[in-house]
Amino acid sequence: LRQAQLSALALTNVGMTTAIDTGDWWNIHPPDKQNPARRLANQALAQIYNITSSHGVDFPLFSGSALHIAGRDVTVTVQIRAGGRRVHLTKKAPFAALQSSTLGASPSVARNECVTVAFDSFPQDCGYPAILGYINSSSNLVEINATAEIGRDDSSIVLRAKVPAGFAPIASSYGRASWPMIQFYAADSDLPIIPWFANFSTTSPYSPPSWDDDEPLIEVEAPSTPSTYHSDQPLFQRTHIRWASAASPPSMWRS
Repeated sequence: LRQAQLSALALTNVGMTTAIDTGDWWNIHPPDKQNPARRLANQALAQIYNITSSHGVDFPLFSGSALHIAGRDVTVTVQIRAGGRRVHLTKKAPFAALQSSTLGASPSVARNECVTVAFDSFPQDCGYPAILGYINSSSNLVEINATAEIGRDDSSIVLRAKVPAGFAPIASSYGRASWPMIQFYAADSDLPIIPWFANFSTTSPYSPPSWDDDEPLIEVEAPSTPSTYHSDQPLFQRTHIRWASAASPPSMWRS
C-alpha cells in the first residue's frame, strides 16, 4: 500500500508527507497532525510558490541497490536520494520522533520505540532492515534480519547479514512493518528515510518485487540466538520463513 501511494510521485506537481516516524502505535489516526501537515505545506510552498526551505523539503527515498556476496556474508548497499539529489544521512532522531506516540495518553511509548503486541487480527513487527531470498531453490521465502549503517559516502545505507548455506538473495527491505522503527534521517531536514521493499534491479522506490508476499510466516532464529518458533499465523494461506541472524536485532513477529 505504501509503495502504491508513492507511485503518485511519478506524476507532476505531486507532493507527499508521512507520519512513519510520528505515528501512534495504538491508533491508525495518530494525534500528531502538525508534523505531517508542516511537511506537506513545505512541499506545496516549494512546488507552487518557489519558496524553498534551507533545510530541504524532499523525503529521502530508495534509489537503487548493489549486492555483494562473500561466502555466507551478504552486503546490500542502498543508495538514498532526496529530490533526485544525494542527501547527507544521520542516525540522530529529531525531536518529533522521540515524543510520546499518543501525546502522553495511556498507553504511551516513544515514537521510535519498538512495540510488539499480538492482536487477535493482526501480527506486528518493527520493520528492521532485512535481506530476502530463497534457500536451495526452495519456494519458501526467507527474510533475514540485517544490521544497517550509513555508508562511507554518507548518502547510502549498508545492510549486512550472515545467511544460511544455499541462500540466494533477491531483495532488501527497511521499515516494512505495521510499526516500523525508523533509524535514519536526512541530516539537513530531519525527514525520515521512507521504507522500501525492492529487488536488486530496480531504482524505483515504488516498484516492489513481483511475488505475493501475503503468506504465513514461519520464524526460525539462527543458531546462538533465543529460540522462538511461530507457525500459527491465521491470516495467511501459504508459508515463508524468517531467519534472524545472530548479529541482527531480534525478529519481532508474534503469532
